[in-house]
Amino acid sequence: EDVVQLDVRLRKAENDATAASKDLQVVSTQVAVQYSLTGDVMPLTFQRIGARAVTVESNVIYPAIMESVKSITAQYTAEELVTRRAEVKVQIQDAIAANIETTLSQKGAAGAVELVECLRAALPRDSILVCDLTAAATWCHHLLEVYQPGGFHSPWGFCTLGFGLSAAIGAKLARPQRPVVLLSGDGGFLFNCQELATAVECGLSLVMVVFNDKGYGVLRPQQMARYGRTHAADLVGPDFTALAKAFGAAALRVERLEDLSRKLSEALRQPGPCLVEVTAPIPWPPIETTAGMFAQAEVSTQ
Repeated sequence: EDVVQLDVRLRKAENDATAASKDLQVVSTQVAVQYSLTGDVMPLTFQRIGARAVTVESNVIYPAIMESVKSITAQYTAEELVTRRAEVKVQIQDAIAANIETTLSQKGAAGAVELVECLRAALPRDSILVCDLTAAATWCHHLLEVYQPGGFHSPWGFCTLGFGLSAAIGAKLARPQRPVVLLSGDGGFLFNCQELATAVECGLSLVMVVFNDKGYGVLRPQQMARYGRTHAADLVGPDFTALAKAFGAAALRVERLEDLSRKLSEALRQPGPCLVEVTAPIPWPPIETTAGMFAQAEVSTQ
């Protein structure tokens, strides 16, 4: 399904769209709006840092959004829109190529390319990849090709360890016909590992790839670089394959990265949930600074 995403900036609750909700009293906020090209609409959530979220039914704001879209597209003929779309596509492709070139210059990139190629070789084109915060997922942000809308979900920048398993279960329930694969570290997986029971109870053919380095692998080098030592970065964890089997799920183990593609393909053929524990080392990825993340997510309140 084609989905259009718009960033809408609302200045005051004085225009027709927002006046319909007395609870929506914001000076400025940024709203991610989604609607399908078939004309279906969804409830929208307006959120401001430091304030509670307020939900407004989409039929309140949707007409105002469509008017804005029409005013922009009306400036072009159909032929010009096709041309402009092609130009933007080239710009995006150039930006992606530049990002990949920069990423490949990082230390450890060779191992990361092998990792991503193994994943891509095993994943069907319509797969939904759900990421927790882990080094493998960070490399996928930069290098993995995604072929269909909704094929990549990640809590990048919000440090939500534990997001992955629950989100992957939700993705599989929402799109049961599409293969769903989770990428998680051992630390992040332990946040919500009890949801293995939910996956088994629902009979979901969900694949969970857990990269087990017995700790918070991204934090270790950051702590060493800054403080010369680590603190609370090493974890005591279970045998993840035994844990999965205890819940009634299938389980596989990958000790060499070159075996990942074959094992992942095997996991995707399982009729129910399957956990793949990867103990092969993953190179440390390029990590964006916290300040950079906040700069991207900054919401103006002026």
